[in-house]
Amino acid sequence: MRFILLLSLLILGQTIHAQESRTGIWSRFEKEIVRETTFLNPFTETDLKVEFTRPDKSILSINGYFDHPGVWKFRIMPNMIGKWKYSAWFSDGSGKKVDGSFRCIASDIPGLITADETNPVWFGFKGGKHQLIRSFHAGDRFFADNWPDSERKQFLDWLVENEYNTLSVASHLLNRNAENRGKGWNTPDLWNSEKQQPNPAEYAKMEKILDELAARKIIVFPFAGFFGQKSNCPLDSTNQALYIKYTIARLGSYWNTMYSVAGPEPLYRNVKQFTKEQVDKLGEMIAGQNSQRHLLTVHNEKDQNPFVNSSWASYQCLQGPTTISTDTLYHGLMARRNLHQPVLAQEVLWYGNIYQQTYNDEQLRKNAFTIMMAGAALNFADNAGTSSTGFTGTLNISERHQDKHEIIKKVWDFFESIPYYELSPALKDTNNGYYLDRKGEPYLVYLPSGGNVSVYRNNVSYLGEWIKGSDTNIRISIGITNGKNLQAPSNEDWLLLLKRVNEKNAVNFNNPLFIGMGSYPDITADKNGILHITYVRDTSLMYRNYNPDTNTLGNEVFTSLTCLKDSFLGPNRSKPVIKVDSKGFIHVFVGQQYGYFDNNSWVKIDPNATRDTDMDIDQDGTVYIVKRGGSNGGSIGVNVRKPDGSKFQPTETDPDKGTTEGKNWLRKNGNHPYGNIRIDTKNTIHIVYRQALPEFVSYRQSTDGGKTWKGTGVFGGEQWQGETSDIGVTASGKVYVVSQIGEIYYLDKTTFKFSKLGKAITSENRELPTISTGNDNLMCVSSFGGKYSIYFGGKFTSEQKFPSYLNKPLGFLKTAITSNQIWGVSEEGEHIDIEIMKGSSSIFLKKLM
Repeated sequence: MRFILLLSLLILGQTIHAQESRTGIWSRFEKEIVRETTFLNPFTETDLKVEFTRPDKSILSINGYFDHPGVWKFRIMPNMIGKWKYSAWFSDGSGKKVDGSFRCIASDIPGLITADETNPVWFGFKGGKHQLIRSFHAGDRFFADNWPDSERKQFLDWLVENEYNTLSVASHLLNRNAENRGKGWNTPDLWNSEKQQPNPAEYAKMEKILDELAARKIIVFPFAGFFGQKSNCPLDSTNQALYIKYTIARLGSYWNTMYSVAGPEPLYRNVKQFTKEQVDKLGEMIAGQNSQRHLLTVHNEKDQNPFVNSSWASYQCLQGPTTISTDTLYHGLMARRNLHQPVLAQEVLWYGNIYQQTYNDEQLRKNAFTIMMAGAALNFADNAGTSSTGFTGTLNISERHQDKHEIIKKVWDFFESIPYYELSPALKDTNNGYYLDRKGEPYLVYLPSGGNVSVYRNNVSYLGEWIKGSDTNIRISIGITNGKNLQAPSNEDWLLLLKRVNEKNAVNFNNPLFIGMGSYPDITADKNGILHITYVRDTSLMYRNYNPDTNTLGNEVFTSLTCLKDSFLGPNRSKPVIKVDSKGFIHVFVGQQYGYFDNNSWVKIDPNATRDTDMDIDQDGTVYIVKRGGSNGGSIGVNVRKPDGSKFQPTETDPDKGTTEGKNWLRKNGNHPYGNIRIDTKNTIHIVYRQALPEFVSYRQSTDGGKTWKGTGVFGGEQWQGETSDIGVTASGKVYVVSQIGEIYYLDKTTFKFSKLGKAITSENRELPTISTGNDNLMCVSSFGGKYSIYFGGKFTSEQKFPSYLNKPLGFLKTAITSNQIWGVSEEGEHIDIEIMKGSSSIFLKKLM
């Protein structure tokens, strides 16, 4: 008996000389031995044994395999850089050992697919690289030689272009020989049932395609496993052992292959392919030969996993739950997974499959997010009936539902943008939604239908951010938070991202801040730059503050003020107003109610006002409310509350009666005056109101607290000019008025006349433009519909719009200026309305400049 050692080395299909014996790490080192001895059965009469010595001196033993008459081979997937040595011999005792060596060098292969070495909840690669599984299920034809190579290439090109990195392949490893499944497709027939031995040539056909997938960096899950349903496979234990040993001898060197004992559903009652005991035995047999440590599982039947703790299993393969209930889906996956192993959500979200739900786009997205929140790897399918139909079945690009693939891809893209491999699912750490923690700390919460959520951690501060499920580019900050009582911006699906504040987290003021649910927001800034915000929810006036310097959003507080949902007396006619006096006390007004916070509680005082009102505060803390109807015969009046006063009193004279022209300036039939008020740093009172004289919109000024008044017209003559105008005064006392159509007028102090500066924004009906001012060179005009324009550098910008984050209508936008920054607070929602409060919307704060 003699044998010849052929000094050739196969590295990914390339033959090089023996003296160049170098193989990339995780690639394939292959040696061929020619032996002229004739065996009646070369699969059983002798074994080729190989022992490798790694660079660290550890030993790895594998089996070689018979390839064709006279030729044996052995393969290894080297997992360590450096010099490897080997000895090969035949078990029948004849011949000499063949010794040799090769050098393992760096390669572009990421590693053997396995459990992530950072966190085994996820898949990853040996060596520490991470891999977010993006899996697609391909039909029975994929490995068939009667499916044109050109069509396979077209499909694989599409697969890579769409960033899939994993294929679940039906009729692989073995053909599912059933109608409308694998029958008729010439897939590799690995087992010769007539001779009861492997078919080496058929393995070579399979390996040619596996090599192509490896070159494209695509991982392969064998849907049928070693022992496929309705397949040609050995049934007795002796031949099963032979088949397993031979298959692993050939496939063990593939970094991109996962193993599965059997499938689909070997325990399924209508098939009864195997018992649990038989599957366990086969699993142990495979694990015993699995010297290179490939992942091993079994394809479970729906909503079952009796192998969750089996000693031979190193990952889980789940079918179901298939549902549109995210709770059922999440808890079903969590109940049947092993948190110390990765899990493949195999038949869990298959679009168009007759055995699953009819998913719309929203349900697809929500289910995909839910699967990921359970720490599972999603295997997606595109069917038109059974699992072998539709694009999945035909692999014909023209039959794909590209929009559905895009939905799933965006979910994967989001998870790949965060350190998902550090996150683990946890069941009991939130009161709502699904939760991934990061080394025991909250990190990500998913709320399929919005709502309120708290994470259960004590004395920890986080930088919080809401991320919209349907568009993860939309990020809405919540500032520094303790993670308690956090309200999602809408009832859509949202992700909540939480990072500890001691991490290096930059505050991104390009993102909005979610304030709360409500309507008719208003905003002001105090002397320290802290923003104070108020808004109406249902009939209650709510309050929050935000400190940009510390990125801290204060708790939501009920001010004790209430208002009617009324078209005449509700907040639409006396919108919320918030001011902060020089001592830092907060003052609010809405409807017909006024209150202030005395640093302990909210104090209410009757303002003696009806509708169409406005409020401001002078430098001494005196509160002024301008209202419809004077107290001294005028058509417009001002009520005043002194600091520490317990009630409001009218000014000595009404603005339109207290001028030198007196009653001549009273507007005849002026029963709908609407005024706005500002008080400058010198305590000069400035009022603009409609239905006035000498022009429809006129201006009044008092330098003595309302004892005497000076006035002039702004615009309009005797003609109806629509809704009220707003007034702004800069730090140096420059006076600006914005009309209801968005035109700006300024007061010449020398002539005491107004002139038109230009048009700031487009506005109509009751969109009610408002103006906020800073220094003489900075102001902002805003209105209903989220419209605004900034005056800077001596001119207005073109009209801009507050961003829409929910794809819903925008309501009122109010602004405040701190130093050289402009902040805007706006409402967005289905209930936006100018005329009457119809319901709560989402209120957002954003830095506009």
